[in-house]
Amino acid sequence: MKTKIIAFFLLFCTANNIFAQDTFGEIFETDYYLGFRVVPNFSNVGQFAILYIPGNVIKEVQTISLSTFMNYASGNIKNDANPEKLNFFTEYGIEDTTIVADIWKLRYKKYPYKSATADAGWSNNDSIPSAPADGQLLILQTYGVKKISDFFYGEDAFRLLKDMQNATWVDTYKSAH
Repeated sequence: MKTKIIAFFLLFCTANNIFAQDTFGEIFETDYYLGFRVVPNFSNVGQFAILYIPGNVIKEVQTISLSTFMNYASGNIKNDANPEKLNFFTEYGIEDTTIVADIWKLRYKKYPYKSATADAGWSNNDSIPSAPADGQLLILQTYGVKKISDFFYGEDAFRLLKDMQNATWVDTYKSAH
């Protein structure tokens, strides 16, 4: 009996080792993404998250802080959405990473919390000051969202951050009605 158990154990370990060798070095696409949405919470006007999205359906949202998002996106900390610790800001041509703090401008005409130093937002919706105008939402939809409360994630999120640095893009966004 002991011999059978030992033989089974050795066979099991050998089989696992063979399968591990077959997959070593392969690059797997992940179903995890870094993302954000312009929805206020108790400490920020945006929410940051790691999203689990198999088959284009959000199945899980793990909320993270802005600083954690920055560390994950810059590759400082390994995570499910960035297991290779790439600097997404560099990969997507984002020169000024502080642009992440300006995502609120996409939704609001003025900063929604009390602040003496906040710039004006980019929303031009006079009837609903906490929402972009219809034309602005159409622009945002090219980044993968249907409504302003949806998550921007993955490549679309970083493409949006890059575009937000472009003065011509900002002017176009501000003038969309």
